[in-house]
Amino acid sequence: MAKTVVLVAFEVKSDKMEGFLEIIREHALGTLADEPGCERFDVMTARDRTNVVHLHEVYVDDEAYELHARSLRLANVRERYKDLIIGRTMTICNL
Repeated sequence: MAKTVVLVAFEVKSDKMEGFLEIIREHALGTLADEPGCERFDVMTARDRTNVVHLHEVYVDDEAYELHARSLRLANVRERYKDLIIGRTMTICNL
């Protein structure tokens, strides 16, 4: 069975990067600690210091990802960062 990979790119408001990174890094650590189906959750920033943040998440399967997608943690995090971003794109892949 293929693993499920989630790739997310956020465009963060230029003056909100520090707050956004605090929220999203806390979310990554909590997800890894509390969701056994999450194998990896990377938060990456561009070397050129743009206002883009990328996430790379690996789940054991679609079911593990769906549990994450429906979690209260994710809903709360989205509420916390909604005013800090311009937009986001998400791609779900098989690994």
